[in-house]
Amino acid sequence: MKVLVAGPEGVHVLKYCEMMRRFEDISITCLTEQPFINPYVSASYAIAFRSSNPLCLLRNFFKLKKIIKNINPDLIHVHQLNRFAFVISMIAKKLSIPLVSTAWGSDVLLIPQKNWFYKQITKYILKDSACVTADSQQMIEAIHNVFPECKTEFSIYGIEMIGAGIKENMIFTNRLHKPLYRNSLIIDLFAKFIQNHTDWKLVIGGSGDETEMLKQKVSALNLNDKVVFTGWLEKKQNDELYRKARVYISLPESDGTSISLLEAMSAGCIPVLPDIPVSHEWIKNGENGVICDLKKTSPIDEVLKIDFEKASQINSNLFKDKAEIFVAAEKFMSIYNSILSI
Repeated sequence: MKVLVAGPEGVHVLKYCEMMRRFEDISITCLTEQPFINPYVSASYAIAFRSSNPLCLLRNFFKLKKIIKNINPDLIHVHQLNRFAFVISMIAKKLSIPLVSTAWGSDVLLIPQKNWFYKQITKYILKDSACVTADSQQMIEAIHNVFPECKTEFSIYGIEMIGAGIKENMIFTNRLHKPLYRNSLIIDLFAKFIQNHTDWKLVIGGSGDETEMLKQKVSALNLNDKVVFTGWLEKKQNDELYRKARVYISLPESDGTSISLLEAMSAGCIPVLPDIPVSHEWIKNGENGVICDLKKTSPIDEVLKIDFEKASQINSNLFKDKAEIFVAAEKFMSIYNSILSI
């Protein structure tokens, strides 16, 4: 089976290709908008659709069509429903290549609500997809709100279990430094928490457009000795921080099931999550994590009321049942096989 995996350059597409390479009867080619090193594929291509020049976009359209035609995949799997996916879906339709699409969160939860144009782009991708996967029921409902006839499957990007280490009084967060992930709010909440729990620290991984602003905020709050910015982390470094952290916090405005949440759960961290639908699919508030109530003066305090050992065991069992890499890989492979057998 020859599969073309297309999507944003970055860790999620990389991890997906790594997960699927365990099948000997599958050959994966990777296609992204920006050059991207992916050691888990047989070949890799990059072509951008971020220009505002119509002639450039048209030229790249035909260039992309030629690339896909030469690859001649049995199936295309596009990750994240954006304009790149829209162009790929048009080409897949013209070349009669089955298309699988995977929604990432805001692409179906927020973007279609912006205006009629974005909704139509999303609808076009959904309509042309033989199957659309999502990692939360909220996303599946949002997909059906845009295109009710869409065939959907609940499916998660799987990961290997990290395992817990010797825990420290550390709160860890590692989402991108962008407004969507509300890292500034996390710093504000930690500033309140640390007033009564001075032996704790906050470790902020990752980077992004807001990094310098966040560092300035920490300085303004006199938290430089309690907050650590690590910058972008390699997997080994990231895993080590999960193993040490007692608490993992992530407060995006909207989300699907994030890889980082699954990693944290597999490492015995207690999650503190926003009050959005997907959080309730994984966390029972006060039992195996905290659904953050922003009306409370210091909502992170709630995590200290939890039985850590019990919560860690619950999260470990949840992870093994729903998100371990072997389970996830088999689910995606079954989707491929069912489409190609039609």
